[in-house]
Amino acid sequence: MTTRTSDEARDDFVEKMGQPLGTQFAALWQEVVHLHFKWAEFVELFGSKPSRIDLLNQAAPAFFRIVQDTLWEGILLHLARLTDAAVSGGRQARTNLTVLNLPDLVHNLDTKARVQKLVDVFQRQNTILS
Repeated sequence: MTTRTSDEARDDFVEKMGQPLGTQFAALWQEVVHLHFKWAEFVELFGSKPSRIDLLNQAAPAFFRIVQDTLWEGILLHLARLTDAAVSGGRQARTNLTVLNLPDLVHNLDTKARVQKLVDVFQRQNTILS
């Protein structure tokens, strides 16, 4: 397995996808990796072994409930940010770091259509879960 820094990965994405798609994709990739780390920690602590839950409840039930709730809320908010509208704000609109603006950054029409189709599927599934 090859290990790269985030800067090396970004540079590789930019080289292959061009600017600004490569930069946006690299930033989203880093966010998704961070989200996976959060989820792995949540599952390890609260979703893998009933004996671990018993131990946490014996040691400090209120503290670990706060940790569980905080991690869960953080994961949900992280997912929500990745699925936000492409632009937000009123008069001073700003572009969000979200998968929804990826299709607009793709220049190749065939690839753009495929990416848009995936984003559409994603949005439909996200709507079902909300």
